[in-house]
Amino acid sequence: RIKDRKGELFFYMHQQMCARYDCERLSNDMPQMIPFHNFREPLEGYSPHLFSVINGLTYAGRPEGQKLHDMQEVSVQDLERWRERILEAINLGYVVDNHGHKTSLDQKHGIDILGSIIESSYESINSEYYGSLHNWGHVLFAATGDPDGRYMLNPGVMSDTATSLRDPIFYRWHRFVDDLFQEYKRTLPPYTKDDLEFRGVSVKSICVKGEENDVVKTFFKRDLLDVSHAFNFGRTGAVKVRYNHLDHEPFTYRIVVQNAGTKTRRS
Repeated sequence: RIKDRKGELFFYMHQQMCARYDCERLSNDMPQMIPFHNFREPLEGYSPHLFSVINGLTYAGRPEGQKLHDMQEVSVQDLERWRERILEAINLGYVVDNHGHKTSLDQKHGIDILGSIIESSYESINSEYYGSLHNWGHVLFAATGDPDGRYMLNPGVMSDTATSLRDPIFYRWHRFVDDLFQEYKRTLPPYTKDDLEFRGVSVKSICVKGEENDVVKTFFKRDLLDVSHAFNFGRTGAVKVRYNHLDHEPFTYRIVVQNAGTKTRRS
């Protein structure tokens, strides 16, 4: 069963990841990331020093200055073409299905439709025309060192959802994707009071429940981490690291919401 608003959740999840990444950079006196924008530009290098627990092979690195290359299944020009078609749909305010029928990118469903197209998922209204920009982008980044498979290298970390966040290009790529959504959002009218008010429903109280109400205590904790499968040490056997990390006491949110009407309401 497909999740409700799956396309919108695709946008929201990755937008939040990029926001967190930029916050981490700023807190370490680093500038905000530069969004990816040019499919022909030389890329920054990255060496993961990781191996897959599935096949035991090392994830391929990306030498400094490498560029995206065509693969047998998809070309760099395909990605550029899909980007232009998506931007055209945003500017026109509608997408076209494979029968030529138009579907409006309206205020209520537009971002969900767009998310399904950009990802793309099985919900895409026309994957033949709009392609799979996000997914194939990941694949091309992962294959920069061996795009045609002649060396039979394991792909890079961008090919795996469990490891792709380790590569800085992940965040630049997703800021590029997020910019497409922001381009769409600029076409929408401002929210009205009725959009935000949710009449008849009110929040009566909010409380953070912990050892002490509305106070969350943090502390440093010493732990042991097994990194045997995280790095390629060139040896077998367990490798463990003792480290300090920030932790917090358990807490929950208690939100009391009142519905003044007689019917069940859904936000």
